Amino acid sequence: MSIHVVVAVILKNNQVLIAQRAKEAHQGGLWEFPGGKMEAGETVEQACIREIQEELGITISHSRPLIKILHHYSDKSVLLETFLCTHFSGKEYLMGETQQFGLENQRVQWVKIDQLNNYQFPAANQSIINSLLLPDKYLISPDCPVSGRQIFLQQFSESCKYYSLIQLRIKSLKTNDYQSVINECCRIADNNNVKLLLNSSHIKLTDTENNYDYDGIHLTSVHLFDNDYIDDYRSRFPGKIISASCHRLEDIEQANDKKLDFIALSPVQKTTSHPQQRPLGWSYFAKLCEVAKMPCFALGGMSINDIGIAQTYGAQGIAGISGFWKNKIRDEDETAK
Repeated sequence: MSIHVVVAVILKNNQVLIAQRAKEAHQGGLWEFPGGKMEAGETVEQACIREIQEELGITISHSRPLIKILHHYSDKSVLLETFLCTHFSGKEYLMGETQQFGLENQRVQWVKIDQLNNYQFPAANQSIINSLLLPDKYLISPDCPVSGRQIFLQQFSESCKYYSLIQLRIKSLKTNDYQSVINECCRIADNNNVKLLLNSSHIKLTDTENNYDYDGIHLTSVHLFDNDYIDDYRSRFPGKIISASCHRLEDIEQANDKKLDFIALSPVQKTTSHPQQRPLGWSYFAKLCEVAKMPCFALGGMSINDIGIAQTYGAQGIAGISGFWKNKIRDEDETAK
């Protein structure tokens, strides 16, 4: 039996309000996103509003689901239902002030999103941090035509203006050609502050000559179940993102076991590219998201208009390939997912 807990990620000016747990509490002394246990008869939204009012004197007026996590500690299991809170009023806490306290005498402070990993959180909170560091749109590149390298690079450069997380997935070119394209895409992504993931088919761990300047890998279905490959990659490139595509419960369980940073879960809806594949549907997608211990992007039959729908079913956001490549939309605020 798990303890049902609501958690509020209170966001303002790209900073998050965190609190320090009392030393005598479970996981005492660690930092956390504020929240607490649900009470009988409450909805999760009501519990979140009540807990934050009681702990911080803050009244939440607008929030949306962020991520749901079931985590097993050695002594207990907790189900965290997390809400991203962007509109609130009440007691004010100063940014830049480290010696301020909530209503329960807990230490409270604002922290920039990209600095959260500098603080010690309970293990269950890592997925929340990963979610905050990710945007709500994930672009997967189409293949690069053998005779269309320059056009592909121009399209990739244009895409970097609209997406902050891109997977490069090119398989038709010869080795020397795709290495050249990858290096150029890495340069373009870096200039545009884009996180670039390489499909793991491009990363041979025995090859020491190609040192691409990229942010991580997206595992193929073969590499997802290649424990030696994942462990070797992680030991050689600590700190880089590792993601994967998942289609079944077994895939998600493997992703959990290897502690991946995020997954793309597909196909959610019927697609023209793979009409023979049975879609998951939103209800089953939501159930699989609850199993995952990391953020999930909804992939397959998605359009930009599906972001809100996907998030109500537990997704980080949406992922797409050719449709996104051709129909781009600017990511104005990637943290306001």
